[in-house]
This record gives sequence, C-alpha cells and structure tokens, in this order.
Amino acid sequence: MKELFIKELIYKTEDFLDNNQRIKLESFFTWLENEDYIVKSPVRRIHKVKVAKKVKETLTDENLEKLRDTCSNIRDLAMLELLISTGMRVGELTRLNISDLNLQDRSCIVLGKGNSEREVYFNAKSKMYIEKY
Repeated sequence: MKELFIKELIYKTEDFLDNNQRIKLESFFTWLENEDYIVKSPVRRIHKVKVAKKVKETLTDENLEKLRDTCSNIRDLAMLELLISTGMRVGELTRLNISDLNLQDRSCIVLGKGNSEREVYFNAKSKMYIEKY
C-alpha cells in the first residue's frame, strides 16, 4: 500500500519533477531507516525515471537584432555581443575581469561551473564594442 502511494506520488507529475520527488522521498525514507523508524525503505524499489533531454531554442537573427536595439549604451552592447559570440553564461560574464580578456587573440578566460576555467573566443564585432567601452 505504501509503495503504491509513493509510486502514484512520483509518477503523476511531469518527468522533471518525478526525479526530484523521488530524491526527496528517498532522502526522507533513508533518514527513517537510519533512525530505526522503519526496517526497509520502500523507495529503494523505485528506479530513476528517464527524462528526455530537450534541445533549447536558439534566438533568430531577427530576435538578436531586437535585443541589440534595446541596448541603451555601449557597455550593454559590448556585454550582449560577448554573450552572443561566446555562448558563455551571464554568471560567467559577471565574474569576468578586464585582465581575463586578450583582445589580440580575441579570447578570454572564463570561470565556469564548479570553478573550472576555460578559454572562449569572441568575434571581431565583440572586440570592437569592448574597445569602444
């Protein structure tokens, strides 16, 4: 009966939420097991739900031009062009220092997720806006 309730709770939501709910329940029942409230966790028999990865939509050239038109100053335009040409995350851009930029090679060192550094390259348009800024 418990297992049926747990399975219904997990499988009645969207795929993205399924694994999150399973993880929360698994954590709770593991705690119950460790504290000797239950003998065996019923969540152990419920396997991870496979979620199909969705391809993210890209911006069209028209949408990119609309974004460029909304920039009110050269700084915003430089940041937007850098994001577009490198594909870096906004959080990576905010942690970027001037010393990380190499304008001759049109590259910069980005501190990404998990504090991993990587080198990304930007286009001539980005370089032009960065130099103007």
